[in-house]
Parts: sequence; structure tokens; C-alpha cells
Amino acid sequence: MAKDANKSGKFNAKADAEALHKAMKGIGTDDQVLVDIFTTRPRKHIQDIKKEFKTLYSKSLEDWIKGDTSGNFEKILVDLLEERTELKAHYLYKATKGLGTDEAVLIQTLCPMGDTEIKELNATYQRLYKTDLASLIKSEISGDFKNLMLEIIKANRPPREEKVDDAKAKADALLLYKEGEGKLGTNEAVFIDILTHRSRTHLQQVFRHYEQKTGHTFEVAIRKETSGDFRDALIATIKPEADYHAELFDLAMKGLGTNDDLLVRLMSTLTKTQLKNANEAYTKKHQKTLHAAIKSETSGSYQKTLLGLIPSIV
Repeated sequence: MAKDANKSGKFNAKADAEALHKAMKGIGTDDQVLVDIFTTRPRKHIQDIKKEFKTLYSKSLEDWIKGDTSGNFEKILVDLLEERTELKAHYLYKATKGLGTDEAVLIQTLCPMGDTEIKELNATYQRLYKTDLASLIKSEISGDFKNLMLEIIKANRPPREEKVDDAKAKADALLLYKEGEGKLGTNEAVFIDILTHRSRTHLQQVFRHYEQKTGHTFEVAIRKETSGDFRDALIATIKPEADYHAELFDLAMKGLGTNDDLLVRLMSTLTKTQLKNANEAYTKKHQKTLHAAIKSETSGSYQKTLLGLIPSIV
């Protein structure tokens, strides 16, 4: 059985490849085997399974999955086959190729990322598509939104400090107020500079001072002073990562219908740690777990895969 492949404490890529082949060959597919393997194996190990599968059966695992599954179950499995950073690069490429740009994918992918992740993604994108993220952004978007995104991908944010300079944080909070709510019009350049060139710990202190001064959060100020993609990108930049991802899960599942494209993208690009943190933030805000929300919005093997990917809150 697929679940027994780890009896020795180490995953066996060949055994998993054989189990997947057995589950898909002939008439019908044993979906449960696919669900078990794709939800319990590390992403790096899945890359090893892909290689073993091709060696054993002279056809790619992706082709077999596409031939034996369909719909959202197929989509999530095909995404999970890709190395995570390459998958993010692929999503950025898809969001910008052809006519029009899916700005939400750019924002949701790039703005919450740390500098190390951004540098890795830029190198991966350049390797796969022979151009860098800066060139991509310059060709697809404009204005303050473009200026913000270009600063984000430069990855020049200072590391987290053990002790924040409170006077500087207070001065930044005052400057953000003076150049935003405190005047007619907004100095977007000041917003961009402070929000992309201060450490995350420094910014949390800035936002505390801002709330003390104004009586409301800095996010409220952003919503008052900016709009459109620039506003959405600023919010994605300042929000704690877990809270932002929880907000995206809510966006994917609230109201009539489910945004399965967003749900699949979140589930396949976030790490186990990020999914666990998002689950905790979502549960705190909505008084129900992501597991409960997903059960009410999805079904079948697709649902089983999503549920298996999210670590429980223990």
C-alpha cells in the first residue's frame, strides 16, 4: 500500500512510483492512493517520484495523471508535481502572457514574500523564461503600482531587529500620516519607500504608533488614501503573512460559488508551515477551521487532497 512506503522512516520513490502506476493502469483509477501519496510526501520527494516514474514507464507522471483524473482534482495534483518555486514562476508567467494581466496573481504571489524567497523566485523565473521579474513588471503594469512592485522585488528590506528604534518608528508613523491622511492628496512615493525599506519588526512598531495617533489602523488609512491594484498591493505588503493568506482563503470560499483557481494556487504554492499558520489565523477570525470551510465548499477526491494538505491545529 502507498501508506506503507515510509515504514523504514525514509520514503521510497520507486515504491511510490509503482503504487501510482498500479492505481492508474487499466480501467478506473484508485484515487485514494494518489491522495495518500500527494498529501503525505515532501515536495522534494515528489520530484524523485517523477524521475522514477519516467524511468520505469517511459511516460511522464504528469501525462498519466492528466489521462486518469479530471477537473480540480487533476489541477491540484499537476500543481503538486512541480517544485514550489518553479510553480510560482509558472503562475506569474501565466498571469502575464497574452492579452491582459492578472494583477491579483502578481500581488498575492510577490507582496507577502520575504527577500530570500523573492531572490530565489527571480533566479528561477530568469532560468525558466530568460527574463527577470523587473522586466516582466515593467512590461505589464504602470504607475504607483509598478513602482511599488519594482521596489518589492529588489528585496532590499533590512532583516528583523531584536530591538526596534522606537523614535525612528514614531517618526515614520508621523511621516506616513503627514504625507497621507494629514494632507490633501497622498505622497505615494513616501508610502512605497517606508513600506519596502524597513524591517517587518520596525513596521509593526510604526503601525502601532500610527494607530495610537489616529485611532485606527494603518490598513484603514491605506483603504482611505489609495485605490485599485496599488491599494491591494500595499495591504498585501503590510499584513502579517498568516493573516493575509487566511484572507485569501476566505476570498476563495466566501459567497456563492468557490474560486477553485485561487484555492488550488494557495494549496500548491504555500508551505506546510504557511498552511498551518493560515489555518490558525483563519480559525481565530472565523471560528471555524479551514478544514471545515473546505468540507462545505468542495467534494470528492479534490476535497480529500485539500484536507490532507492542511496541517491540523494541535
